[in-house]
Amino acid sequence: MPLLLADPNIPHATDRLIGMMLRDEIARGDSWHLFLPNSV
Repeated sequence: MPLLLADPNIPHATDRLIGMMLRDEIARGDSWHLFLPNSV
């Protein structure tokens, strides 16, 4: 399982990436997203 790593010099990088991914999914018409228990 891939891990999401963030640069400690950019503390909100993970939140920004997840936000961009969710906005992309919404723009494509996806109606739901599943966060796995250990994914974030």
